[in-house]
Amino acid sequence: MGSDDSDESRDPVDWDSFRALAHAVLDDAVDYVRTIRERPVWTPVPESVQGKLAEPLPVEPQGLPAAYRDLKALVLPYPVGNLHPRDEPAVDLLNEDVIVALQESGVAVPSATRIRGHLAIRANLTNHRTRREDLDLFARSAAEEAARRIAAR
Repeated sequence: MGSDDSDESRDPVDWDSFRALAHAVLDDAVDYVRTIRERPVWTPVPESVQGKLAEPLPVEPQGLPAAYRDLKALVLPYPVGNLHPRDEPAVDLLNEDVIVALQESGVAVPSATRIRGHLAIRANLTNHRTRREDLDLFARSAAEEAARRIAAR
């Protein structure tokens, strides 16, 4: 479709390694859901992780194993959303407060949506002028606002 590298395969270079990683991801996903009640409702993001997340994204592909390793270390331990069965109404209220605060600050104009009955923060990313810096600012501001509100509880 207009690409000069149309003959380049998107297939994994090593199918056996891909299969092993896919199985590990599925096993981890099942364990994550199975043990959700054992984890705290909210886990603050440590400064070291915030620093890592603030780093520029790599320009060159890092590969699936590295991406999955980062997901497990930097994202999954610190969910922002309605995952935990013990405190869903509180998380709904938190998301609502974060949406209003971001709108009032002028940083972004997110809206709310419901996913399986739970309030989630929604960002419309269809503007052709949206830059990576804008998305980084939105994500950082939302996380900081949520952290401020949780600390104030």
